[in-house]
Amino acid sequence: MKNTIWTGDVFTMRLYGASHDGHIGCILSNFPKGVVVDKKYIDHFVRRRAPGNFYGSGRREPDHYEFVSGVVEGVTTGEEIDIRIVNQDVRKSDYEKMRYLLRPSHGDYASYVKYNKIDSGGGVFSGRMTASLVVVGALCDLYLKSQGILTAAHLAQIGTIEDAKTDDMAITTELMHRLNQAHLPFIDTTKELAVQKLIEQLREEKDATGGEIQIFMTGLQAGAGGELFGNLECKIAGLCYAVPGVKSVSFGLGEQFKGARSSEVNDEFYYDEHQNIKTYTNFNGGILGGVTTGMPLVVSCVMKPTPSIGKTQRTVNVQTKTNTTISIQGRHDVCIALRGLWVLRACLCIAVADTLMAMQTEEASLEDMRKEIDEIDGMMAELFNCRMNLSAKIGKLKQKNRQNIKDDNREKVVLQRVMARLEEQNKPYGAAYIEKIMELSRRKQEEEL
Repeated sequence: MKNTIWTGDVFTMRLYGASHDGHIGCILSNFPKGVVVDKKYIDHFVRRRAPGNFYGSGRREPDHYEFVSGVVEGVTTGEEIDIRIVNQDVRKSDYEKMRYLLRPSHGDYASYVKYNKIDSGGGVFSGRMTASLVVVGALCDLYLKSQGILTAAHLAQIGTIEDAKTDDMAITTELMHRLNQAHLPFIDTTKELAVQKLIEQLREEKDATGGEIQIFMTGLQAGAGGELFGNLECKIAGLCYAVPGVKSVSFGLGEQFKGARSSEVNDEFYYDEHQNIKTYTNFNGGILGGVTTGMPLVVSCVMKPTPSIGKTQRTVNVQTKTNTTISIQGRHDVCIALRGLWVLRACLCIAVADTLMAMQTEEASLEDMRKEIDEIDGMMAELFNCRMNLSAKIGKLKQKNRQNIKDDNREKVVLQRVMARLEEQNKPYGAAYIEKIMELSRRKQEEEL
């Protein structure tokens, strides 16, 4: 199978192709029309995820993407957006000797168990599949920026090298801009040299290391998301876990909660000068009960070390059914977190943009329904005028004929006739409504006496 589908509240994404196919891509459905596609902005993030740079794999892929459909003259049309990237540097020969060998901790085993095959380069289980996700994420980021929402990420830890901690209550626009421009986004820029040396060491030792990525989002309103299965944390985590190599997704303090006391990590509330509810701290990372609080959204993801390393490892040959060893050749990252950061940043943008668009759709639907009610109210007002005017005439006739204003039998017939035309769920309200109308009609007739 060479496609995967994700369905959000509004968006649908279908990835297609595979690592060593002629191309890979994504079809994005239900993205709004009229969004200006800033290609320079998108290119910026695509280049940072692309292989071939100093800290990436040796695979030379420029990742030039094409909008096959859905974008005309630099503006989205509202139709399906087909994003296609041609694979230009495929070397299947690197995998020929490993054709029947399972790379330890790699998706090869999942492919073999599920589909009884091992695809060259990992097939759909390869991180190569995430290239088009960065394009989708950048499109969503452009939409979020138009809503005043900013996103940035940093390398919280690479191997044993830890970045500086930041008070996410005071994340500045300047810091976010700097992180978005950096090739190695660290809060403490002195860590860049240490990571470069680590990369060189790992290459010499034919090994790899893991890392942690932390993503910030500011300007997000309170109330986005939902309870239980509509939980925004579920949506964000689900997208992040689709990225190969992600083994942990957390919010706020994450795993640090396990050793904490409530008195230490509860986010206490206050009203600010605009009467908005805020919290003094942000230990929960801007989300409670699956719903955003209006504080900065903070998401952390841990990526495991790249499984493909040159060291000799034990494995099995699925063709001969024997135990053997493997030393993986080819072009592989020594730390997938360095490029994975840009994919995970994209996943957060996709999840939040989908949620906000769903909210806006609900609000638009509510406004449309209110307009329809206004029209119905107008028609009912005209009919009410007609009924009350007729009641006045009836009152004069009753006076002339010396009849009682209240006619129980007549009112009973009217009520039965109306109730017969009502839907079952509306009958209790319909009865009260007609009884009130008849009461007002009697009062109108009494005025004519």
